[in-house]
Amino acid sequence: MKIIYKEQPDSVLESVGIENCYLKMLKFDRDAKNISKKEHHHAGFEIHIINNGHQIYKSYGKEYKLEPECFIIIPPGFKHICAHSAKHTTKFSITFNTNEKNKYFSLFSNINKPVFAKVPKEIISSLDFIVNNYKSGGFMSECLVENRFFELIIMLLGFCGFTDISEPENEIGEDVRITMAKQYIKDNIESNPKVSDVASYCYLSEKQLTRLFKISDDITPLTYIQKQKISHIEKLIEDNRSFREISEIMNFSSEYHFNLFFKKYEGMPPGEYRKTRKQ
Repeated sequence: MKIIYKEQPDSVLESVGIENCYLKMLKFDRDAKNISKKEHHHAGFEIHIINNGHQIYKSYGKEYKLEPECFIIIPPGFKHICAHSAKHTTKFSITFNTNEKNKYFSLFSNINKPVFAKVPKEIISSLDFIVNNYKSGGFMSECLVENRFFELIIMLLGFCGFTDISEPENEIGEDVRITMAKQYIKDNIESNPKVSDVASYCYLSEKQLTRLFKISDDITPLTYIQKQKISHIEKLIEDNRSFREISEIMNFSSEYHFNLFFKKYEGMPPGEYRKTRKQ
């Protein structure tokens, strides 16, 4: 058993009510003694993510077969048994407790039976990130690992269908996820961001992102992206950049397609727009 992450005092995780966190890598043929073969339960949450091989868990007469890229969340006090494991099975095991005085506890307390599902690709990416940065060591790596570990747990809850108690808002009343999305679009507008890119960055589905934009601005995320593209192109035109240069900066496949895009949204070709601005 290799401990990849152990929560440190005064950590981000402890401050939001997630206590005694561990992320471990277990290899069944080497760590068989660490895996209980009797029915048991724990005071905290268990999350198991299979990497190679398979494991079979049984709980109250129900069987869960975990194969590669599958995970199971076992809530506190829920009796279970690891009935069988393939010889060369490897898995990530996450254990943690929660502080019921913190609002985040309500997210976890909603889980009152095992949750079994395929692991989303974002979770695999986070695990790879944690393992790679864990190996490098150093204070900055520790901070990166801790924050990514917290995000991983929240993402797992999100993919299980749980949401926060209330819609988070910033000082001016806008949902912070919309603020994140808009900033991401502005920062990456020259890279031609897609709605799926923005949704992934905010840990949302495209449907959720669209709903939030409709509530906030009464437009779709795609419309917002297009408006930001036009606004940025107009600034480049006013900076006297050539149309070929603007086309390359904005990642259009050709100057012809850049002209078509601009005319569609502005009602005139970029050359005519430049003349109008000069006048």
